[in-house]
Amino acid sequence: MNKFKAFKKVYEEAVESIKRFIDDPSDMNELAAWLMTTDANPYSYLQECYADRMSTAEGCDGLLAIIHHAVYDDGNITFVKVDNQPRIVFAHKHDDNFRKLVLYVQEQEIEKRLIFGKTRQYELEILDIKPNDFPKIYNDYQLKELQKCFSCSAGRNGIDFAVENYKKYACFSEDWVEICADEIAKWTIFYNR
Repeated sequence: MNKFKAFKKVYEEAVESIKRFIDDPSDMNELAAWLMTTDANPYSYLQECYADRMSTAEGCDGLLAIIHHAVYDDGNITFVKVDNQPRIVFAHKHDDNFRKLVLYVQEQEIEKRLIFGKTRQYELEILDIKPNDFPKIYNDYQLKELQKCFSCSAGRNGIDFAVENYKKYACFSEDWVEICADEIAKWTIFYNR
């Protein structure tokens, strides 16, 4: 068989499978739809070893199958916040190494370091939610974080620059200029001292 035909067949099957996950009225169909439409970086809400699956149809289909198995079979999925950042973790909250599975490698390294005589401890919060609740929680978090970054950028480089760079995000609105006016003013003073 021609490899290109085989690749195309696998790709098309993966796309159809993803559509079934989205169309299935389940506890995870809204999460599946969100994964396909969000502009959030998958490394910000998935464990590092799973985030790269969002770069191909086959990988995404596999990730959705893992989520489905975890939700409906073994329960090895937990929704958490790490310092208020929502994440999906493929582990049970009572696993002995749960903290290690939740924190990124860099975060684990930071927790080991002594900085100004103290160690940094990331705050973990277990979320008691269904998979379909995750998109709203993450979108609310992302909006606040993007508005903080927008304010800083506008204060440093001007509002036109910030608007041009942040309008690529689906949640962006020109109203941010007014909503973030106080923060923009603070950053403007900071950068112009």
